[in-house]
Amino acid sequence: EALKVNTSVTDLNVANNNLRRSDGAVLANALKVNKTLTKLDFSGNRFNHADCNALVAAIEVNKTRTTRARSAAASTHGGDSTAAMRGHIEALRDGATSLICTADDIGLDGIAALAEVLMTNSGLKNLSLRDAKLSESDAKALADVLKRNTSLNTLDLSNNAFGEDGIIALAEAVKVNTSLTTLKLGGNLGPDGIVALAEAL
Repeated sequence: EALKVNTSVTDLNVANNNLRRSDGAVLANALKVNKTLTKLDFSGNRFNHADCNALVAAIEVNKTRTTRARSAAASTHGGDSTAAMRGHIEALRDGATSLICTADDIGLDGIAALAEVLMTNSGLKNLSLRDAKLSESDAKALADVLKRNTSLNTLDLSNNAFGEDGIIALAEAVKVNTSLTTLKLGGNLGPDGIVALAEAL
C-alpha cells in the first residue's frame, strides 16, 4: 500500500524474503500505480515465472520503466534458466538501465545470448554478474562486448571463475573501452591477471 502513494523511493530491494505468489500479486498491483520506482530486486523469492511476468508487466505500466530485475525463480521452479535469460533480454530491449543476472539465470549455456544483445545495446548502464559462475569463455565474450559497447558504466564481475586468460582478455578490452567507470573483479585475479589489468589502467 505504501508504494501506491510514495513519491520518493526509487530503489527497492525485497530479495531473499521467501515471498510467495500472493505477495507477488500485491507487489505487482502497487507497481502499476507507483511512478517513482526505478530499480527493483525481487530475486531469491518463491515466485514462479507467471509471477515474474506479472511483475514485469506491472513495471511496463509504470511510466518510469528504467530498471527491471527478474526473480531467481529458476532455482526453485524447474531450473528454467532459458526463460529467465529471455526475460533479461526483453528488459534490455524495453530500455532497462540496470540488470542483475544470477547463476540460475545464466544456466549451462553461458552468456552468449546476453553478450550478443549487449554488443549493440545503448541503454544499459549497470550490469551485475556477481557470483554468476562465469567461465573463461564467458569472460572473453564480455571482453568482446566491452570493445564495442559505449554505454555501460558499471560492471560487477566479482567472484567468478574467469582464469588468467579470461582476465587478460578483459584487461585488453578495458584499454579501448571509453564508457566504463566502475569494474569489479574481486575474487578473480591471479598474478598474471593483476599485471594485465595494471597495464590496461
